Amino acid sequence: NGDAFDCAWRSVAEEFAHHIMPALTPIQIQTIRSSLFPPSCTPPPSNDLYTPQQNRAQMRTDRKILGESFVISPDPSVKPCSDAFDGTLERPFCSIQRGVEACRGILSGCTVYLLDGQPHRLMHTVEITGENVGLSITSYPGQYATVVGTKAVGKEEGWELVFETEEANVYRIELEDSVEEVRSLYVNGVRGVRARYPNCYPEYDTKACWQKSDNSQWLDIPDLGDPIQINPNITRQDFDSWFPNYTAGVGGQCSRFNPPVSYWCSHHSQWGDIGMYMLPGGLIYGSQLPHAPYANSTGAILSAWHPDRWANWMFTVKSDNGTAFTSWEKGGFQGGRGAAFGSDWSIQNVFEEIDYPMEFYFDRHSHELYYAVNKSSGPPPKNMERAVLKTLFRVVGSPTRPVSNVTLKDFKITGTAYTFMDDHGSPSGGDWALQRSGAIFLENSADFLISGCHLTRID
Repeated sequence: NGDAFDCAWRSVAEEFAHHIMPALTPIQIQTIRSSLFPPSCTPPPSNDLYTPQQNRAQMRTDRKILGESFVISPDPSVKPCSDAFDGTLERPFCSIQRGVEACRGILSGCTVYLLDGQPHRLMHTVEITGENVGLSITSYPGQYATVVGTKAVGKEEGWELVFETEEANVYRIELEDSVEEVRSLYVNGVRGVRARYPNCYPEYDTKACWQKSDNSQWLDIPDLGDPIQINPNITRQDFDSWFPNYTAGVGGQCSRFNPPVSYWCSHHSQWGDIGMYMLPGGLIYGSQLPHAPYANSTGAILSAWHPDRWANWMFTVKSDNGTAFTSWEKGGFQGGRGAAFGSDWSIQNVFEEIDYPMEFYFDRHSHELYYAVNKSSGPPPKNMERAVLKTLFRVVGSPTRPVSNVTLKDFKITGTAYTFMDDHGSPSGGDWALQRSGAIFLENSADFLISGCHLTRID
C-alpha cells in the first residue's frame, strides 16, 4: 500500500531526527511533526518514539558565557525597546544588529540575549565582523527565540474574492508600490506555493509534483560557442582510473555558471565529448498544460529533472508561443551535469495556474497579490508574511582578521527567500552546482559554533 509506506517512512524519519538530536525542545518537535506529516498520516504517539529529554547541557558542546551581555526585545508588545537604550533587560535594544555592534571590541566575551514572545524580524542581514571576538547570540535563559527574514504583507483587510475554481477560492489584495517581488510567502509560518502545474504541496507530496515528459519534446541546444580548454599536465595518483585528470572548460555552454568554468566543459573529462555540459533550448509542451495558452508567461519558472535524475534544473521562461517555451531568460545552472534533454517537469509562477489551496501569485506590474484558500474558507489568514532576506547572519572577516570564537545557540532560524535562480558555480565534477550563499554565510571565520538551533524553511 503506497499510502501506508508513505506514512511509515515519515515515522522512521522522525525517529531518526530524535536519534541525531536527542535534545529537541517541544517546540522543535512540534515543528518537525507539522512539516513531516500530511493530514493523511497520523503521527505515532510521542512516547513510542523518544524518551523524555536529557539534560541539554550534556547533549551538546556548550561554551561558558563570559563578559558583557545585551538583551534584544523582538517587539515593543513583548517589552518596550529602543536601539538608543542601554541593552539591559529593563531597557533592551530592538535589533540584533545593535546588540552585535555593542559587543564589538569586547575581548572578554559578549552575549546577545534574544527574548521570545514574537519573532525577531530582520529587515537587514545581521553583520558580524572580526571585531566580534567571543560573540554569542542565544535565547534568553528559559526561552526559545525565533529569527526570521520576513516582513508582514502589511494589510489584513481589503482582500477581495475575485474568482472560484473547482478546488479553491482565489482572493486578491493590492500591496504597496515599493513591493517589487514576492519570492517566498509564509502563511501562519508555513510556505505558500507559487501558482503551479501540476498541483501539489511540495513539502508533503512526493509523487504529484511533476508532469511526465513522455509527451514532451525538448528543443535543440543553443549554440554558445566552444569552451576554451584548460588542460594542465597533472594527473591524480589514485587507486583506480576514475577522474584522473585535472581539466576544465571556460565559456561556451558553461557561460551559464559564475565563474563560467566547469570540469564538464572540457573535451578531456572522464567521458570526453560524451559528457560535455549542455542544456536544451526550450520545451514543447503541446496540450499538456490545461490552462495554456498563457496571457503572459514572462517570469514563469520551469523546473525539470536531469534525464538520469542526477540534479534539477530551473529556467526562467523568456518566450512562449502557446504550445512551447521557445527560449529561456536564464537558468539551468543549478545542476553540475547537463544533457540535451530533460525529464519530468513542472511550471510555476503563472497567473492562470492559481487554482489550488495555498497557491499564490504576485503581479509585479499591478502590485497585486493573489492567494487561494479552501472552498470552505473565508478570506486568507491574517498572519501572512513575505521573505525579504536571503541571508540572516553574515559572518565575514578578513584574512588578517578573521571572525573567531562566535556562537549561535538555542534559537530558531526560518523564513528566507529562495536563491535557486541566483548565480551558481561548478567548482568540481559533481552532479550539482553550488550557490554561494545561505541563511548563515561564513567567510574568513574560525572556531564558529552553531548549537541547538532549529533551521527550517530556509528557501
